[in-house]
Amino acid sequence: MEQKQTAPTLHFTEEMKGAVTSISAEQDGVDYVRSYETGKRQDTSLMFHVTIHVADPHRLRTDSATPATLDGWIQSPLFGERCPIHDASFQLFVPVSAYHHEMRYRIVFADSSERLHTLIGYKTIRPGSVLRIWADTTTLYTRVYSGALRDWPSDSEEARFAGILHIGLFDFMKQMTTLKTTPRSFAAIKDFFYVFARMLMRTYVFPHKG
Repeated sequence: MEQKQTAPTLHFTEEMKGAVTSISAEQDGVDYVRSYETGKRQDTSLMFHVTIHVADPHRLRTDSATPATLDGWIQSPLFGERCPIHDASFQLFVPVSAYHHEMRYRIVFADSSERLHTLIGYKTIRPGSVLRIWADTTTLYTRVYSGALRDWPSDSEEARFAGILHIGLFDFMKQMTTLKTTPRSFAAIKDFFYVFARMLMRTYVFPHKG
């Protein structure tokens, strides 16, 4: 009997670092830049180290928002050393409007007292100068909520902390060396980079060209 071939899974490791600070429910919106700068002054750093697992990258060609899973840990003086991740998802490109997409992270983790929190982060991909590609794809606008959120939060849910995380150039270069597939498949890697490059081209280089 012929065995059905298993679709390959693509894996890569990502490490992002930055700072967050507590925010008030009375604030009118979240000022990520101010929160990040305040967090740096307060030395309330936050970073995560995760491995993202993209099952069947070919599906991204028709649905770039297909959820992937991830595992790893979060570290911050606000929550403890190497807080384990309990549940998490990553979406490569979620449509917000025709030419505005977000790269989304939802990470449920346990602090040193085993209380659950959820980190919600997004990178903004929308038309602008090609010089913005690096900043947009390496800047994660971050909020942290109490409890375990299983879905993307609504506007009525109140975050406790906010800030920004970044990928440095060295960390990005290191990230590229971690890219692999199980089972080995060059086509799966090609599919992933095709979707990624196509989105950047149609957003930054040829916006509004379809």
